[in-house]
Amino acid sequence: MTIKNKLLFAAGLAGSVALGHQAASADQVQQHTIKSGETLTAIAKLYNTTVAQLAKDNNIQNVDQIYSGENLVIGQATSKNQATTTATTETQATGASNTNAYTVKSGDNLWTLAQRFNTSVANLASWNNIQNVNQLSVGQVLKTAAATTATTAENQNNGADSQAQADSGAAQSQADAQTAAAAQAQADQAAQQKAQADAQAQADAQAAAQAQAAAQAQAQADAQAQQAASQAQSDDNAENDALQTIIMLESGGNVNARNGIYFGIGQLSPSLRQAYGIGDSTDYQAQLHAMQQYIADRYGSAQAALAHHRQYHWY
Repeated sequence: MTIKNKLLFAAGLAGSVALGHQAASADQVQQHTIKSGETLTAIAKLYNTTVAQLAKDNNIQNVDQIYSGENLVIGQATSKNQATTTATTETQATGASNTNAYTVKSGDNLWTLAQRFNTSVANLASWNNIQNVNQLSVGQVLKTAAATTATTAENQNNGADSQAQADSGAAQSQADAQTAAAAQAQADQAAQQKAQADAQAQADAQAAAQAQAAAQAQAQADAQAQQAASQAQSDDNAENDALQTIIMLESGGNVNARNGIYFGIGQLSPSLRQAYGIGDSTDYQAQLHAMQQYIADRYGSAQAALAHHRQYHWY
């Protein structure tokens, strides 16, 4: 190590110690500029923290690979103003306007910068349109590989977010479709049940109408039967009255009444008594039956026979 480097290293250590004291006395974000030869272990001890915490706070993937001139964040912000102040300090210290650029300092060259940003001299020259790789200007802003990596990562994150949103939208659309299908199925089922209920109600109404019609028809038939029975009874009564009238006119109801050859309640001749099988029987029912048969055969009814009798005084 040259005398100049030793002096720079000593000065860096002294600055680091001073920063360490400040970190111990203030709960705010600190920054440490890495000096040549420093390690994360030494820096962690200097600020009373751990290598893992430093790696986490500064997004360091390889704890054994750090570069002199880089700034490390020490501690965590306690307020929005402190975080803003720290971010401003970091920007000023690094000379970078954003994470996509690096401001050239005195002593920088493309080879050391390529090593620092894990790329090649050719890439840096290409990204920044540098014709002479051995010529850099202090204050010149260079595009770095870190900017490309950050942009790619951001695009990947944006793509992942877009895909997640698309997946979420598709899932929501599928859920909405399933909900709509379930609602439609319920509506169809309700409509089918209503149609069945309406059909059953119509069938019940038809059955009730048919039952009422049948009851009315039966009532009409019963009325007609009753009327017919009443008429028959009336006819029977008329026939019986006519028959009894003839009997009273012919014999007075005496089974032994005789007028010449005519005998019995109906005053039938011997040939008629023989024809109807009663002979000279004095049985009232036998004589009545023979008389009724004679009237039916000749007149059709007792009323017709009575009408003839009243006109001609015989039947």
